[in-house]
Amino acid sequence: MTFPYFSDLASIGGFALSILSILLSTILIIRTKNIANAVEKTEAKIKFASEGEIILASIHSCKESIFAGGDLNIEIISTLRTHIYRYEHTYTPLHQKEDKAHLVKILYYLRRPLDKIDREKLCQELDYFDAIFHDESKESPLIEE
Repeated sequence: MTFPYFSDLASIGGFALSILSILLSTILIIRTKNIANAVEKTEAKIKFASEGEIILASIHSCKESIFAGGDLNIEIISTLRTHIYRYEHTYTPLHQKEDKAHLVKILYYLRRPLDKIDREKLCQELDYFDAIFHDESKESPLIEE
């Protein structure tokens, strides 16, 4: 006795298994990416807990010298820019969209020539950045789990 439709059933079964394997592979890839992001965010939080206060103190001292109205020299700008870059690259997983926008604004003001830097706007952006630092050091709700 022969089964004339056996080859058709085998083809359909093989096709169904290939679709199932593609779906499972996609789910595994997405899940692996989520786990990698969670690990990266946890590492950034641990690093922030140990180094964040140093960066905050330096940024705060630069902000105070800007408030004092003294000369805004290249050393202050360079120090501030270095710490902003360090924060931006080291703690990227902790950033929210609004934080990134403020970092871009701060760097825009710091890249301008010394005589064209708008101190008031720079201080406004640094105030936001200072607030973010204080929030993150207290496990702020801005950091998503």
